[in-house]
Amino acid sequence: MEMAARESLKDIQEVLAEVEGEECKTSDEKVRLFLQKIGNPYLYKVGTVTVRVSFAGRMSIDDCFANFLSAL
Repeated sequence: MEMAARESLKDIQEVLAEVEGEECKTSDEKVRLFLQKIGNPYLYKVGTVTVRVSFAGRMSIDDCFANFLSAL
């Protein structure tokens, strides 16, 4: 991944802090806000590390993502 592209990625720690600071009435609102702020939920940064998320196995991508968000 090129440096310019890496720099444009959102840091998930910053995004989660922003989402936690927002007044969300429902978990659906929280998910929408997270997705809006993170941009691509399958490609982001954690500090200086680039994370690319992929799924394999029996669970659907929707189920995996829901489990991921419920753990936050």
